[in-house]
Amino acid sequence: MSAQLNAQNNFEVNGKIIENDFGKVVATYLNHNNKIINDTLEVKHSKFKIVGNIDKYSNLSIVYNNNTISFIINRGITNVTIEGNKIININGTGAITEKNKLKSQRYTTIKKTENEIFSLQNQYLKVYSKDSIEAKRIATQGQILQTKLFDEYKQFIKENPNSYQSLEYLRILSPQISFDDYEYLFSSLSSHVKDNVFGNKISSEIKNKKNNSKGKVIEDFEKKDINDNTIKLTDFRNKKSVLLIFWASWCAPCIEELKILKKENIKPELLEIILISTLDKQESWKAAIEKYSLQEYINISDSNPPQELYQKYSIPFIPTSFLINKDGVIVGRYEGLQTDQVLKDIYNTIDKNNLLN
Repeated sequence: MSAQLNAQNNFEVNGKIIENDFGKVVATYLNHNNKIINDTLEVKHSKFKIVGNIDKYSNLSIVYNNNTISFIINRGITNVTIEGNKIININGTGAITEKNKLKSQRYTTIKKTENEIFSLQNQYLKVYSKDSIEAKRIATQGQILQTKLFDEYKQFIKENPNSYQSLEYLRILSPQISFDDYEYLFSSLSSHVKDNVFGNKISSEIKNKKNNSKGKVIEDFEKKDINDNTIKLTDFRNKKSVLLIFWASWCAPCIEELKILKKENIKPELLEIILISTLDKQESWKAAIEKYSLQEYINISDSNPPQELYQKYSIPFIPTSFLINKDGVIVGRYEGLQTDQVLKDIYNTIDKNNLLN
């Protein structure tokens, strides 16, 4: 094992896998540029080594022989012994976060709940095509445990504001909790935990979302549409309201919402509908426009640069929509499928008598 790191790397993991003399492991982590790194490494005489550059911490996932194990690494040297999906021993200058969280009773409870969920998932896979009643029972039980697990994550964050593990749990909770809860839990973390690549990203997301929330004047953008026309939100100011929808060709709820909107047959001179395709392939995006007859709307691909608008407006998932009045003020921000509320707000924003053909 190395006594010190070389100049090119700021972390090193020396691993030992019990009862696994030779083979390969796949290691995944976020580097110092917030880029996902996937390394395939040889296991020789039960040992492997991972080296690289991270920010102040990263979550390291190791997959081998159908086993998956994840743990936090800090800058420095980490020595870890693994058996199956368990850490038998971990130490070193890069194992500070992991060693501290392993002392937490809350973390012990979390691991127990995670293992119960994993066991239920295996049970579900065995019966879902054979016994629908039993599969439904298992799924319901799994949902109850998932809710319990999210509550345990929240409690861990509150009890451990100085742990990078809290930041990881917050990342998992992000699409599952309200924005207010998300902001509160992040603000409860210590400054040294928040001061890193991922923490800075969350801070930026919160700021962007606040700047583009209900009652605020929406931030402008300038993009080319599918017909190579330059589109700016400010071009519609004092002319008409705008419905901005983030969607993708593979998103079933998105397609459902678009079909309902088409049936409403809203006059384009009163409401401009702009569709922002994100997390989508160009060919799939264009094919979906043809398939669902969306040519009457302004169609923009958020792929160059990738997810620029997705990040600018802090979109948590799709569909997410914004209703913007003629003054550029956000009347409503809708995360998830909320078509009834969207239509209600449209009719309240624009004179209903003039809205339909």
